[in-house]
Amino acid sequence: MEQIASISNVTKKYQGVSVLKNISFTLNKGDTLGYLGPNGSGKTTTLKTMLGLLRYEEGSITIMGNDVKKEYNKLYGKIGVLFDENGLYERLTAAENMEFFLSAYGKRDLLPQAKELLGELDLGDAGKKKVGKFSKGMKRKLALARAMAIRPQLLLLDEPFDGIDIENRSRVIRILREYQTAHSITMMLTTHVMADIEELASRLVVLKKGSLIVDESMEQFSMRNGATLTDKYLEVVKDE
Repeated sequence: MEQIASISNVTKKYQGVSVLKNISFTLNKGDTLGYLGPNGSGKTTTLKTMLGLLRYEEGSITIMGNDVKKEYNKLYGKIGVLFDENGLYERLTAAENMEFFLSAYGKRDLLPQAKELLGELDLGDAGKKKVGKFSKGMKRKLALARAMAIRPQLLLLDEPFDGIDIENRSRVIRILREYQTAHSITMMLTTHVMADIEELASRLVVLKKGSLIVDESMEQFSMRNGATLTDKYLEVVKDE
């Protein structure tokens, strides 16, 4: 199976304190990796090291055959990203945000399909409404659509459905899953909502206090003690 990313023995420190402690895992093409852990366990830090936004002290990260420290420029336009901050231009419309973003990546030819995606997410009729007047959920859907629109080979999502109401959540997840399948996208997502993991993930990696404590398929994890996925997760991360 084709390997998309390899995180090998990575340690990241802040002011001498290790926030990632010798973590290792891989992502294969087509994986949807649920990346879990309590607040402060190092999830967002991991994503930022994978994107070259944070320098790590030890280990190596290779994505699509490129060393992140030395060759990240070769990954430009191949990774879609959504962090907790949406990073939208609030004085522009949804379509204008999408056009600007795709142009920046040299993928303006994908604008017609991106507008179709906006329509699927109920953002196509926003018309001339500026993003600054969008609800929190609408902004989150636009930010997600923008990350998807470049058709990345790897999609990194940090709490992607935050602010999206329960009526829209399942629909957005379905659209994301269909888009992933149609364009052979590998995904990695963090979330505290176990229902999202049950609907999307094929594998689970769990961090606790910067250390990797679980790396299993969903099938393997489902065999652990506990009536629900939440119960199983809480059993894994509980303090002894």
